[in-house]
Amino acid sequence: MADSFKAKIRSTQRNPYIQFISFGITGTAVAVIDFAVLFALREIAGVQQYIANSIAYATAVTIKFFIHRWWVFHHEATANASSEKTMFAKFVSFNTVGLGINNLVLWLMVFVSSSTPWFYLSKAVATLVVMFWNFFTNKFWTFKAKKSKL
Repeated sequence: MADSFKAKIRSTQRNPYIQFISFGITGTAVAVIDFAVLFALREIAGVQQYIANSIAYATAVTIKFFIHRWWVFHHEATANASSEKTMFAKFVSFNTVGLGINNLVLWLMVFVSSSTPWFYLSKAVATLVVMFWNFFTNKFWTFKAKKSKL
């Protein structure tokens, strides 16, 4: 019974539409953490806004890796630590590019206005832009499903 349930979950999670919805749900939850860390660092601790954004983004990336591997792309954990490290390195690499895109969009939008509300609206737009980058790079490279041998 448990094996058939796992098989059903795996087949559902391989549906790209379901994966994208799962990715969006996860992304929304992790974005709340990202924004909370950013706000705490920038507004309470007084950390420079782009450094605060980078730290918040790195925090979110670490959390996202484990959720995406387990739930969104339903990638089975391997006994091979080298494989896990390679997967994490790929994930971090793409998310580092995502951070660059995030900071670029943020900087371009903040360039127009330096007010705090505009900064957070810019962060929301940057987050949406990077969401598409992250989904496709992770789906087709980091967590790419291995083809089964018949």
